[in-house]
Order: sequence, then C-alpha cells, then structure tokens
Amino acid sequence: MNSEPTNEEWLKLYDAALKFKAIEAWNWMYDDYLFGVQNPEDGEIGYCTVIGALGEVFGLIVYMGQNGLKSYLTIASNPEKIENNLYIQDCLSATYDDRAYLDKKDMAIIKKLGLKFRGKNAYPLFRRYKPNYYPWYLTADECRFLTIVFEQAVYICMKVKNDKSFLPDIFDTGYCLVRYFEDGKWKDKQERLDTGEKKREITIQTNELKLAAIKKKNIKSEGKWEIDFFVNFTMPIKEKGRPYFPLVTLIVDSLSGHVFNVYLSEPSDYYQKIFDNFVEFIEKTGVIPREIFVEKDELETIIHPASASLGIKLSKVKKCRMVKEVQKGLLEFGRKRMR
Repeated sequence: MNSEPTNEEWLKLYDAALKFKAIEAWNWMYDDYLFGVQNPEDGEIGYCTVIGALGEVFGLIVYMGQNGLKSYLTIASNPEKIENNLYIQDCLSATYDDRAYLDKKDMAIIKKLGLKFRGKNAYPLFRRYKPNYYPWYLTADECRFLTIVFEQAVYICMKVKNDKSFLPDIFDTGYCLVRYFEDGKWKDKQERLDTGEKKREITIQTNELKLAAIKKKNIKSEGKWEIDFFVNFTMPIKEKGRPYFPLVTLIVDSLSGHVFNVYLSEPSDYYQKIFDNFVEFIEKTGVIPREIFVEKDELETIIHPASASLGIKLSKVKKCRMVKEVQKGLLEFGRKRMR
C-alpha cells in the first residue's frame, strides 16, 4: 500500500518523534547498538540504531527486514570503503534538522498540522531510503510503523541507560533484542541474526525466435567485447514519481576501448532489461563478437542464454580493464556536474 499518511497518522508520528527527541538517547546510545522492532501489521522486523553520539546528525535509523540488516552490516564493516553509503541503505530515516534541510512538501505537512518548530536541529525530517533510489517521502504504512518504532525505542533506550548490558552485542553474540506485540502487549525476545548471503534468483525470459532469426543470418563473428553494469550515483534521473539512480550497462571493445553501447535502466528488474538490450543491440547492428568478457557472476548468468545460442564464447575474468576505464570516466564527468 503506497497511500500517503492521513493527518492523524502524521500527528501521531510527529508526537512520537518529539517524545523520542526529548530523552536525547544519543548521549548514551551508539550506532553499533542495534535492536529490533517487529511490525504488528506484517511481521517484518525493523533493525534500529540511534545516531548522534558524534554530535553531528541526531535521529533514529530503521533498517527494513533482511535487506535492511544486510545494508547496515555492509556499511558497519567497511564504513570508509563504501562510496555513496546513503544510496545502498534500505531503511526509514528520522533525523532532527535545521529548517534549511526540509523541502516544500515537508513544510506544507508541518503547516497543515499546525505544528511549529524553532531552533537548531528542531525539525523532524522523515525519509524512506531504498537501494539505488533517491530518498523519498513516507507512505502511510511506513508512517505507522515508524511511530511504533519511536515508542518502542524510548522504552529500549531508557532500559540501556540504566543497564548497559540490556542489549546484546550483535557482533560478539550474533543475537539481537527484538520487541514484538503478542497477546495485547509488547514483549522482548532474543533473535539470532540471519546474516547469510542470499543471492537473488535470476530468471531470464529468452525470445528463441529472435535468437534463431539472428543465427540464421550467418553473421561472421569478430572482435572481443567487455560487458559490465554499475549504478551511477552521480546522475539521478527525475521522471515521473520517485527519482532513481540509473543502472548503466556498457558494451566496450576489449582491445580499443571503443564504446559500442550504453544502456540506462531503472534498478527494478534490470537483469531482464540487460538481456533484452544485449540481444536487441546485436539484432540492430548485425555484429556478433567471437568472445565476451564479464566480471560479475550474475552477468555471466544473464548473457549465457544468448551467447550459447549464438555460439559466442563467454569468459568470466577478474577485471574488465577497458570497461572499467569507461566507468571511471562517466563517474568523473558526473561528479563534475554535481559540483
């Protein structure tokens, strides 16, 4: 459900956010203190961490489900090595900011509710982060869940203030304290974190007639290609709805570095889009390489149905040197535009 929150839902969220802000839990909570709150509506667990111990940004981050937990652990294990941490997070974000950080829609909601804030870090700011998408506004479901999280966070943070051992260290024990609602009341449980790597299943729909038609043309195979894809965080695309960071697929000559094809797609269902673009490119240009080099396991899986059908040798290598140079150039160009 993607409906916008009602005025009543917004008011409850702002009220809960201000009550949480009043306890100033960042004075004793750190961002490696993780606890969970289970959503009574759908059973999903939000993994929560309080931010503000460094005195810079104050608030509460709620990592959503297993994907959110994975993004938290990825950032926590390599905070300096991961570029654009903001855009790999799967979370709800609630921070207390100056008015300058709020946009027109945020201020319109506050005005509509009759709320007033004044001073430094006085304005609650709520956003939904999803990997490869621009931070966006809360839905009604997210608004209700974040309200619940604030209420349970006050309870947990005050417990920790009085007893530092109340929360298990997830990195030492592998367990996380989770608040859940059962039999009309909130309870605690220790839940073992599932941190195992879950590979996304890749299912490609092939057009056998199109591949057969290409093969029937008896096109001479020549040259070697490198193919790779990456998310360009320097170039948000703002069309209808939520802006996103495009997935860029490159087809590059492995010897000269000549760029044969650049394809942009939304982050959703991009595996199929990469396959379709690859076949369409060969169909339109009438060019088939003798060999294709890829780095990523998933790209090998995506391309294989077409390469096998067309008799193209598909090789997985440690590094596609030419395509990396093109990626580097595109990212540098994007960063210059952002300055």
